[in-house]
Amino acid sequence: MNVIGSLTMSFIHAIDTYAWIYNQPSIPGNQNLQDIQNLIEFSLNIYFILDLLLNIYISENKLFQAFQAINIVEYISILPTFLLRLNLYSATKVIVSTRALRFLLISKLTPLFAKRSWDVGKQYFQLIFTVLSILWLGSNFLLVVEKQDYAFHNYFYFCIVTLSTVGFGDIYPKSELGRLCVVIILISLLSILPRQAEALKRSLNQNSEYARKSYKRSQNQAKHIVILGNTNTQAYHTFLEEFYHKDHGFIETPCVIFKNRPPDEEMKSLLQ
Repeated sequence: MNVIGSLTMSFIHAIDTYAWIYNQPSIPGNQNLQDIQNLIEFSLNIYFILDLLLNIYISENKLFQAFQAINIVEYISILPTFLLRLNLYSATKVIVSTRALRFLLISKLTPLFAKRSWDVGKQYFQLIFTVLSILWLGSNFLLVVEKQDYAFHNYFYFCIVTLSTVGFGDIYPKSELGRLCVVIILISLLSILPRQAEALKRSLNQNSEYARKSYKRSQNQAKHIVILGNTNTQAYHTFLEEFYHKDHGFIETPCVIFKNRPPDEEMKSLLQ
């Protein structure tokens, strides 16, 4: 739920940025849409605050939980805009753009890949999430520091062609801060992406087709047999031939073999 809320907040922020082209708090002629967005944003902020407080309350080490890096990102992405919706101060691009940090909270999906068999999926997710985060934050930072009449999608496009080293030159930063932002984007990409690509490569090498396989017992199967140990193919053949002999009545009983290395060609022939 938190991840869905973070995605929704990020989407709302992206829509809101189009009003900046007109130097207004909302897109002209769309006040009703703006009111709906503000209501959704305010409701999500209340949910995020309650969820954050609950997690701190149930934690054994409350102080450690309160100052975790992910929670600090939560504070920065919630409190400024929440207080803004309470009309405690006027809106500025910097304050409103703190919502963009909610995109980083999508990383909370990572624990879903905790299973060893999902390690490759976890590395893929982290790689894609890292690239999208750099593109997202870079686009938002350029929106804040640049004085040009470009929309969010223009800067997102610019970041993509910059990271892909194409650089068409149709859109480019004119301010010193904008150029510094591009340098930070490129340094971030070059420092983080190779490590994650290497981690993905290691996961792919360590996970063979057989390591990713799993056995799921069907409802009409009451029994199965597990074979452990390290022996030769002939021993497996002898055991299986004897076990599945029609006189023993185990013809329909599935057999699962555990070994610490992939099967050789002789073993594959036996399994087939």
